[in-house]
Amino acid sequence: MKNMTMIKKFKLTPSQLAIAGVALTVIGLIGVVPMLFNSDGVAIAASQSASTSQVAAAPPQTQQAPQAPQAVSGHPVRIVAPTVGVDMPVVDGFYDKTTGDWTLYSDKAQFAAMTTEPNDKEGQTFIYGHATQRVFGKLLNMHNGDQVAVYTNNGYKFTYTLKETEVVTPQNTGILSYTGSARLLLQTCVGAFSEDRKFFILDFTKVEKV
Repeated sequence: MKNMTMIKKFKLTPSQLAIAGVALTVIGLIGVVPMLFNSDGVAIAASQSASTSQVAAAPPQTQQAPQAPQAVSGHPVRIVAPTVGVDMPVVDGFYDKTTGDWTLYSDKAQFAAMTTEPNDKEGQTFIYGHATQRVFGKLLNMHNGDQVAVYTNNGYKFTYTLKETEVVTPQNTGILSYTGSARLLLQTCVGAFSEDRKFFILDFTKVEKV
């Protein structure tokens, strides 16, 4: 009986049990929360990792391709072939489709105005003249490797080097359709009756301001 009385003294009412349960819950949270916030290394690292993964990578910077330098060009006004003693003015020349003739002068060379002006990039500059000693007759003495200079109205000197020559009939005009790197084409007449045409093909070598 004495033991039974002791047990009854420690028996809790339902309301007391509820209060005890709340108290235990609060005590448990007080122990857990510090554990969450005291693990700084793990928490901070995880936070930083998450933030980093959300930041999009910056797009790579693209560099603009360098622009190609513009071609140097000018209108031809003088031609000089020093190895054979040619030095004369150049004027514009034209082709007459009606007569099939080119304009010609007895003391000047002609630049075929429908062809490319002297430049350092591309195209063919075509200059022609009579096969007389006063004009282009001396060109027949040139050899591969000889140089010819063409001066322009804007103060440039274009130098070309003779690569090869070719003799054709007047009907063979395919060479005038050339496209490619810059070059100079000279023409004069050959044959007993000047019945054929001789072309001098010269590659562009350099350009300089004079």
